[in-house]
Formats: sequence, structure tokens, C-alpha cells
Amino acid sequence: MDLIDRGILDDLTSNCRTTYQELSEKYGVSSNAIRNRVLKLEESRVIDGYRVILSPAMIGSSMLFGVLRTDGSQNEHDFVSRIGEWRNIVAAAAYTDGNYTLVAETSAPMELLETGSFLRGLKGVQSVELYPLVTDVGKKMDLSSAHLRVLSCLLEDPRMSVVDIADRVRMTSRRVRRLVKELEDSQAVRFTIKLELGAGSSIPFIAQVIWDERGTSAGDIHAWLRKTYPLNFWQLFLAASEPVFFALFAADNMTEIENLALSLRQNPLLRTVKVITGFHHRYFPGLRRRRLEEMVRDAGLKRAPV
Repeated sequence: MDLIDRGILDDLTSNCRTTYQELSEKYGVSSNAIRNRVLKLEESRVIDGYRVILSPAMIGSSMLFGVLRTDGSQNEHDFVSRIGEWRNIVAAAAYTDGNYTLVAETSAPMELLETGSFLRGLKGVQSVELYPLVTDVGKKMDLSSAHLRVLSCLLEDPRMSVVDIADRVRMTSRRVRRLVKELEDSQAVRFTIKLELGAGSSIPFIAQVIWDERGTSAGDIHAWLRKTYPLNFWQLFLAASEPVFFALFAADNMTEIENLALSLRQNPLLRTVKVITGFHHRYFPGLRRRRLEEMVRDAGLKRAPV
């Protein structure tokens, strides 16, 4: 993977409906070259699919990052699936030494309590840490029946062409194009990818970091990570209640993981750095996907597959 692949993945994460032509103009290579790169990312399952979900603002939800410490007796694949049975879970992953991480969303204080209770009740779990996250919640939007008709198609295939949508919902392509543009610009609906770093040749790992909030800002930390590790750093989960963040990285081998961890520890503004290596990850519908499906069903439209 090079910087162009990395940029493509970032752009498709922000909006998976970004066209090959738009990416071609941005990166200065042909549309066909962009298409081939995307196909390779799909074939390797680094892009494990596409999805459309509501923004947190649409359902008043908050995001959580969770760390489970277990006794190591679980079958990792089965246990990740067990975590995902809870309605609030968006993603879960197995890491080394009986550690698991998850991303969840809650729309009420009671859901936070119930989520923690569910996780602590899983067999073999020794401790559960849940961190409310600082996230972009997006905006609210009143979705019309026409928007929902378009979304009934996009739930099945978030990258479906305007022509195909128009044919299915019996609207003109011009109208569908306008409706899709409204959805893309609204910040109320998100079109993104399912990123699976471990599906390629790389090894995903999480760095759990306590940082000096008096010496720097979260924005500066994020910018430093992106600049210093342009190919390795992927995502920052920033705790809202304490100076803790979880940084998702990918490396080619264990030696590179060790070197990256050493590099992080050399930053005087990062007080402690703990690293766990991952090997299995899954996405789950979560509240926002389910709510969008409900809205489509309530409008009398066909339910899309998860």
C-alpha cells in the first residue's frame, strides 16, 4: 500500500460514493488506475464492503470505545460474534493476550449502563473499560419519502449508480442525482467503507495512550500522528472524560510494531503507551443502521439486507 491507496481509503471512508473521476483528478492518475486500485483493495478485503448509516445527531446517540480484558479462554471469533449480539455494538475485534476492543453507540444513559452490564456478564471477562468518545455527531435532517426511496436502494448498495437507482424507484436521473447530493451534503447520512486492515498483509494494532493534556491539544496530537505515521496511523478514538486515546495503526510485521511503539514512547507528551495486536475484526449493524432500516420499512419500502 502506498500513499495513493491510503488517500483513496481515507476519501472513501469520508464518502464511499466519491467517483473514480474525482479521485483521478485529486491524485493525478487515470480513472482506470484508480478503479484498479479500488478493485485490488476490495479483492484483498481491505475494503470489506460499503455501508450507509445515519449520523449520531439523527438519533441523539453518543459513541463509546470499550476494552475488555478476559481470561483468554474464549474462541476469539466466537467471542467477537457474542459481543456483537448486543444491539448497541458497531464493531468488535480480538487482540492479543485475551484483549478485545469494541465501538458502541448509546442514545440514553440507561443504554450505557445496560451495555456495561452485558459486557461484564460475558463468560471469562475480567474487566471492562468504557470510554465516551469525542466525535463529529453530524447534523439532523428531515428525510422525505423521496429521500427514503433512494435510501432503500443505497442500503443494499451504497455505491449504486444514479441511473440504476432511478430505474428502481421510477424517478428521473436528474431528480435522483439531486436527492443523492442532498443526502451526501446533509451531514445527516454517512456513506462509508468497512475497513479491514488485517485482511491484507498488514497487522493492525491499538496503542492505548495517556497523554499530557496540559502540554498539547487533541488536535495537535491527531495532526502529529498523521504527519509522523502517514501509512501506519489510521484512526484516533479520543476519550471525552480523561486524557486517554486509542490509536489504530497497521504494520507489516512485529518488528515494525515494536519500532512504532518505541517511537510513540519517545514523545514526551505521551505519558504511557500500551500496545495490543489484533487479528480478527467484525462490523455489526448498531443503532443508527437499524434506525435507518426502520425508517425505510415504516415508509412501506423494501427492507435492505444487513
